[in-house]
Amino acid sequence: MSNLYFVCDRDKIVFTFSAVGDGSWRFSRLSRFHKAKGLEHFVLLHDAARGSPNGPWVVQDQSAKGEIIGEPSSRALEGWVPGRGPPLGPWLLWGSSFTLADCTPRRRPLVPDPPFPIEVPFATLNYFEQGTVARLEVTMHSAPITDDVLEQVLWRLKAVLRSLAQRPEMVLLIRSDARDAAMPAVRHVKRFLRFVQENGSEFVLVGRGNAMVLRAGGLLAASLLALLRLVQRLFPAPWPEATVTSMEAAEEFLVGLTAEAKAEAAAQVSLDPGQAVPPAQAMASLTEDELVEPADNGNSNNNDDLRGCDALPEAAALNLGDRDLLPTAFGDDDDGLQLPLPQYPLLEPMGVPHSPQNRPGLEGGDTTLPARDSLDSIDHAQVIFMASPWFCTGICSSCGSHPRPKSPTSPN
Repeated sequence: MSNLYFVCDRDKIVFTFSAVGDGSWRFSRLSRFHKAKGLEHFVLLHDAARGSPNGPWVVQDQSAKGEIIGEPSSRALEGWVPGRGPPLGPWLLWGSSFTLADCTPRRRPLVPDPPFPIEVPFATLNYFEQGTVARLEVTMHSAPITDDVLEQVLWRLKAVLRSLAQRPEMVLLIRSDARDAAMPAVRHVKRFLRFVQENGSEFVLVGRGNAMVLRAGGLLAASLLALLRLVQRLFPAPWPEATVTSMEAAEEFLVGLTAEAKAEAAAQVSLDPGQAVPPAQAMASLTEDELVEPADNGNSNNNDDLRGCDALPEAAALNLGDRDLLPTAFGDDDDGLQLPLPQYPLLEPMGVPHSPQNRPGLEGGDTTLPARDSLDSIDHAQVIFMASPWFCTGICSSCGSHPRPKSPTSPN
């Protein structure tokens, strides 16, 4: 078993663990940016000295205290034969229900409705997939950002991220052209940063690089660049980034990352032929609404047939739920939407110590992520929207018992 897959029972996003040659498997579905720093902390291993009723197989966080963060359930131990690898089936990982499978999970790709590109007054977004590499291209315009349209755009992006995270072979590259961007309100910057937090697991699993294009000169460009650097320093990205002054330079940067992503995909296929991307016409597709909302509100295990993976291509669609139940609109205090964060185990922000009740984080050496009020300290500054404030903050943060924000009404 070269690769093993932990599939979140609620949202079906996939965490890949790859064999490392000593009878253990290490979390591997993350950017080389983290791998180069030795941040693959989560390891599935055999601990013979541990006298647990759930057997010797565990997932351990090896970054700090060696905490056990995952164990098989009693159901997974039924029929398990010692000496044949870890028990497949239901596991409790990061405090929530997962299913461990030894075959590549198959999920249907996204069919955007309406299709891309998305045209809104303040931005144009285009999205496409070429093999295992997805591209999101954002072009900012000079029109001001509005609250309701921003929510519609974020809803579309959430569906894209969820679809990619459900397919273990997929990665995402982003190109953001902000040369003509207008200055957003701080509440919009905060809202976007919270969007990153709410979808932290998806960003970590699929994000592989971002190129930002800014103007080369002028007072406005200099101010934007200075604020961009501030945001990047406060919120370090979990992938390689480049800030350039031309589309050609951005493409040159992304071409290199694309080649790396394809080479990585080829290497994974050589280890696990089942991870090869099947013909698109052989798979039905999910709509955005089906992808974003899970079918049930609990953490019940509904991946039982993952043991053989026979039913994965025909997995039931996810239901949207009540689309008209929208979160509260933006307030007057510039704090933006106050969305409930789910009670699913979170990966703490980089460099922030975790409490015993919370899940361990991806520490980034001397890199630290300030508390939320650090962003408040630049409350009346004007920060460019889409200024690469990507950071690693939540493992499967979309799972949990809290209600989700519902879909905004589609634009006319």
